[in-house]
Amino acid sequence: MAIATGTNLKEQVVHLKVPWAAYETLASYVDEDSHTLLAYDGETLELMSPHTDHEAYKSLIEVLLGFLVAEWGVNLYATGSTTLQAEPRGAEPDASYYSKNAAKIKGLAKIDLRTNPPPDLVVEIDLSHSRLDKLELYAALRVPEFWRLDRESLVAFALVDGSYEAIETSIVIDGLPIAEPARFLERRLELDRPPLYHRSTGF
Repeated sequence: MAIATGTNLKEQVVHLKVPWAAYETLASYVDEDSHTLLAYDGETLELMSPHTDHEAYKSLIEVLLGFLVAEWGVNLYATGSTTLQAEPRGAEPDASYYSKNAAKIKGLAKIDLRTNPPPDLVVEIDLSHSRLDKLELYAALRVPEFWRLDRESLVAFALVDGSYEAIETSIVIDGLPIAEPARFLERRLELDRPPLYHRSTGF
């Protein structure tokens, strides 16, 4: 078993070369209270333990999308870091949301991608640049829209013919320019920032 680790003050990331059976077994033992997120691309298992900055950005994304639900009437059903598996791949995103497929999974204790649709939107936060590249992983899991946030930018992708293409406007949240949530998230770094919401602009 090969092992490589990448750590910094914000995120702790461990990568292991393991077979599917080992990932599946470990995933079954890691519960929601462990604060460890797993991802498996068919060869490499990633274990990531988020820290303060990571969780702060995740909370801001949840606030933003919660606002869109309340004020814009957007149909979003949050499923958090629920485990998504379709052999030989699996992931626990930082955040996930159902929109057009929300009615199909509400009330389910577990989402099985062999019979259930994937989330319409998945969000991943990578502050260390040591995490797996999730583009191929979530494309293989058939997630229609994927947002990736790092220390430099928020980039959104839409699934087109089995692979992701960068987009400037969300397809899941119709009419939302990706530049708007990016601007919202940048305000976290402004010590004297104004209120996050202005009724005149919507943000």
